Parts: sequence; structure tokens; C-alpha cells
Amino acid sequence: MKKLSVLLIFCMLLTSLSACQSSPSENSSDSSSSDSVTNSDTNITSEETTEETFQLPDANYNGYTFKILARDNQWDRMEVDFDEPQADVIYDGVYQRNLAVEEKYNVTVEGVFLGDDMYNPVKQSVMAGTHEYDMVYAPLSASASLAREGLLYNFNDIDAIDLSNPWWDQNIVNDLQINDKMYFMTGDIGVRSKDNLWIILFNNPIHKDLGMENLYDLVKSGNWTIDKFHELAAQAVMDTDGNSEFDENDRYGLITTPEGGKNFYYASGERIVNNNNGEMTIVANSDRSQTAIEKIVRLFTEGNVAYYPTTWEKAEEMFAENKGLFYSEIVTHIINLRYMEADFGILPTPKLSEDQENYYTHCASNGTAVCLPASSPDIERCGTIVEALGYYGREYLTPAFENVALQAKYSRDQESAEMLDIIWDSVRYDIGYIYNIAGMGDITTTLINQKSTDLQSFVEKNRKVAELELEKLVESFEENQNVAE
Repeated sequence: MKKLSVLLIFCMLLTSLSACQSSPSENSSDSSSSDSVTNSDTNITSEETTEETFQLPDANYNGYTFKILARDNQWDRMEVDFDEPQADVIYDGVYQRNLAVEEKYNVTVEGVFLGDDMYNPVKQSVMAGTHEYDMVYAPLSASASLAREGLLYNFNDIDAIDLSNPWWDQNIVNDLQINDKMYFMTGDIGVRSKDNLWIILFNNPIHKDLGMENLYDLVKSGNWTIDKFHELAAQAVMDTDGNSEFDENDRYGLITTPEGGKNFYYASGERIVNNNNGEMTIVANSDRSQTAIEKIVRLFTEGNVAYYPTTWEKAEEMFAENKGLFYSEIVTHIINLRYMEADFGILPTPKLSEDQENYYTHCASNGTAVCLPASSPDIERCGTIVEALGYYGREYLTPAFENVALQAKYSRDQESAEMLDIIWDSVRYDIGYIYNIAGMGDITTTLINQKSTDLQSFVEKNRKVAELELEKLVESFEENQNVAE
């Protein structure tokens, strides 16, 4: 762990999450068996987390070094490779996952870290026909660019991988598959996709001081809507310093960043593009989308209810200083805010209306997906190891991240743990956002900044370009079907 001073968040995320405070982001346990390791901190065993009916195939890869490329920052290093048991539950989950795969297939799992750019190294390797990386942890946005250019293997073409297995995220399969092609995946093989899910945190003391109703009950009853959220947020607004000017010294109903509006849009159940395995339809101009935008823009721009500084650091600092009832950010801030003195709770982002059947959760494009470069000389060997990493990730890594690090260690009440279960099960992906079709991935942020609710004009202005980009996207997937052969 070389980068403890790279960024403030790294310090915040890992000062207590790393060995120096005996709690970086994982858990420590020795492992003598790859199939039945019990983590001493979690009391989670393989029988509790992995389907007993599934059997990984046997193989011996004679000491092959399986190289994983990832961004050179602590967040992404976190899920790649550790050479020995760790004192942190998440890091140790990675260690146990890798150890199980290494013992099962006689391989060595090794991380390769090359800055923040995952697109160019993979492209250069594939175009040169070299084999430098077996697997890549890349941001969703970079994964989409690599997929569009045919630089990745289609998971559905690899016999050793079965995307119907429970360690693969079925939401991304349903939402982003194009003509039976999946070039990048999320699931139990890593934690950075879940780490980048947008959620709502609330300040418990402010909530109690204002005598508000039980927020967890609102969620459970299905009455946790954006209108109810706005109503409660408005009650928390206070000109703290009494100068009749609202700035960072005052109290708000919602603190977030300019990206926070996207969270509410996707939580409403709306998308920019509807995808049915390659049949694309622009749906951002529906009546329901218009209603969602009107409510979101009003929340963000009227009555000083929301405050959104340009940096997440400032937003987090203000919430920690009790300057907001609600805080909209990604999951990793649950861990960041461990230093916050006031208790906070965790909630899914509210629905558009009570008749919306489910809550939905938005994954930021910086969330990590798994990609397999098309230059692999033995894709079945690669696929076998990747499937095993997913299998053992479900056994060791996901329980460490969800059950221990977040639900037991960093959430501050049992109800928050229940809310996290709702959040994990409700992720949605949008081709319009992930591929930023015609720039419409920023549609919510743009309208908030313009203080405009004219969604129809925005969509129609970009419709022709968007439809052309969607056509080219589908065509590129067709043209790329043999790129790896």
C-alpha cells in the first residue's frame, strides 16, 4: 500500500482502514484451504455465501501469472492483489479470493498499475497484438469506449464464463447487453461498482431536532418519494449566521455535488435510452421524465433547499459539520465519514411517486467494470480464471464489503443495514449515460445549471445526433464480433 498520501480521500478511507489503524477496507485471516476459509472478523463461511451445487472446473495452469490491470490509486488497488493476509476485512477478502483461485488453478494473480488511463494501455496492447494484461478493472466509461472499438472479448463467447451465475450482476446484463454481446461486467468479482452507487445519507441529530417522521418507515412503506424528500429537506433550511445570504456557513436540506441530480433522475425509474438487447429507443422525452426533471430542478434551484459546491471534498466537509439534513453521494462516503461525530443514517434515493413499484440506484460512470482484452492468446484459460475470481469473490469479497465493512462496521444502526440491502438489489444502468449518447448523459446536470425544465427542447435538439450514435454503436458491436479471433 504505497499511496497513503496520494489523495485526501485515501487518507480518510484508509487511515482506519489500513494496517496502521487495523481497519483499512478489508479483513485479516489466514487461509489454509481455498474452499472453506472462515473469516475471523466476519464469521462468514463458504457454505453461507456460495451455492453448493456449482462446481468450478478442474485445471492446472502450471504457475501461469494472471495479470490484472487497474488504475494506480488506492481505491482500485484495493480490489486487485495482496501477497499476504491483511488486517482489513475488504483487503483480506481480496487476498482470500485470489489465494483460492491460485490454489485451485496453480496460477499467480498479479496487479499491474498504470495511472488513471485504462483506455490507451489496453488499446495499444490489443492493436500491437501483445498480451500484457489478462483482465482489466476499468471505469464504466472507459469500458464502454473499449467495447465500442472492438478491443474486448464478448463474455458471451467464452465457454468458461456463464453470465447467468449469481456472482455476475444481472442488472448490467439486462440493461447494457447489445445483440447478445457483453464486453464488460460487474459483480462479486470486485467492489468498486458497488462503491460507486449513489445513496442518501441523513443527519440523525438534525432529523430528531426537527421532529420528523421515521425515514426508514417511509422507505419500507413505499412512501419515500422525491416530494416527501423535498418537503422534509425544506424544513431543515436555516440562515445560520443571520446575514440573509446563503453560503457554506448556513444549513441546507440537501448537500451534494453538481452530479447529484443524475442520482434523482435514475432513481425515478427513468432513462435516457431504453435498450432491449440492441433495440434502442430514446425515452428521455416521456411525460414521466418531464415530471421527474421538473421536480429535480425545483429541488436543486428553489428556496435554498440544496447546496452543491463544485468539489465532493467541500460537500462532505459541510455534511460532517452538520450543515445539511441530507447528503447525496456514493457509497464510499459511508466509510469516509467514519470520523463524523454526529450519527447518520443510510437511505436509497427516493422514488418519483408512490405508485413506482421499486427503488432504483444509479451507478456512477467511475464505477469499475471487468474487461478482457481481445489480445488474449488463451481466452478459455482467461475465462476459467475470471469465473473463479467471481465465484470466490462472492464467497469472500462481497460478504467482507457488504456485511462487515458497511453494514456492521460503518453503518450506525441496523435499519441502515437493511437500506443497503435495498440499494444493492436496485442498480440500473443506462446506455445513454454510460456511452454519453449525444452528450445526453449530462442532461440532468445541464438543466439544473441552466435552471431550466425544458427537457423536450434539449432532447429534440440532440435527437438526430443521438439516434445516429445509437445506430453506430449497434453497428460497431456487429462489426467487432470477430475482432478477438
